[in-house]
Amino acid sequence: YGHCVVPERYGKNPGLAAWVREVRFRYGQGSLSETQISELRHVGFSLDLVPGAVWDQWVQELAEAVDRHGGVFRLHSIAAESPRLARWVQQQRRLQRRGLLTEERASQLLGIGPGVLGDEDVESYNDIWEMRFAELE
Repeated sequence: YGHCVVPERYGKNPGLAAWVREVRFRYGQGSLSETQISELRHVGFSLDLVPGAVWDQWVQELAEAVDRHGGVFRLHSIAAESPRLARWVQQQRRLQRRGLLTEERASQLLGIGPGVLGDEDVESYNDIWEMRFAELE
């Protein structure tokens, strides 16, 4: 192709165009490893049309949902309200367990509130107790 500004629809090489769409989709979902992201950026590849836009939208939606629930993350409440958002959170948890969620993104999610990445991200028994007690309300 000669450079890394690849359009999502490229008639001369539809296989490359499909791969570009897949890479950008996976980046938006947070499922590219830090190594993959670094390699792509190193060669000048544009990961999305508006950097971080898809990720930022999900994070914003999650933060708003947590705020609506009193600042406490409750997956079951979020799932009832927005099944798509709950599935996205579950995907981020899977990526975290597999070591594929970047530190930056994990930090963003943890900043939303305890429990977002699962009970293991809650620092102490007292935090778990408070989170579970709030779920009773």
